Amino acid sequence: MRVRQAITIAFAAVVCGCLAGTASAGKPVDQYYVMTIHALGNGHWELNVVNTNPNAKFIGTYWWIPPVGMKIVSLQGVKGGKCTLGGNSLSCKGNVAPPNCNTCVGGTMTMDFTAQGDEPTFVKTSYGGYYINYGVLGILNVTSLNSFNDEPVCKKGQVSTKAKPCQAPGT
Repeated sequence: MRVRQAITIAFAAVVCGCLAGTASAGKPVDQYYVMTIHALGNGHWELNVVNTNPNAKFIGTYWWIPPVGMKIVSLQGVKGGKCTLGGNSLSCKGNVAPPNCNTCVGGTMTMDFTAQGDEPTFVKTSYGGYYINYGVLGILNVTSLNSFNDEPVCKKGQVSTKAKPCQAPGT
């Protein structure tokens, strides 16, 4: 399982690279993540979002829209966060951890779902034939990145308490 995941992540990193998007507030947000999707057969799919952010940011929220021709039928399960199916998109929330070293990958959120459409096509040949799949990506938009500590910065002279926690400036 680990070997399959490592090969998939390495391949997806080459294909997807580091992407940049726009946060819902309209400010540009640097986004480093890898998205992979696997056809498991019989209309079952697995979508993985892996955090590769070297700036120690957690992926907080994102949404995914399948490619044209694919319709999500049901959300079977989520590991690493919570997702909802609305219309033909998945909206997800969690804290997908960043990598803990410069050559590592971080946490993963995995969604299992069923969908219709975007099936492989059988191509007949003189020796029988083969199935061809043109690839599946869809659109992934990370809408928030969170620091490890989302507490507000302490104001000058303020001390962090259990009732009103805050973090020291510069941490």
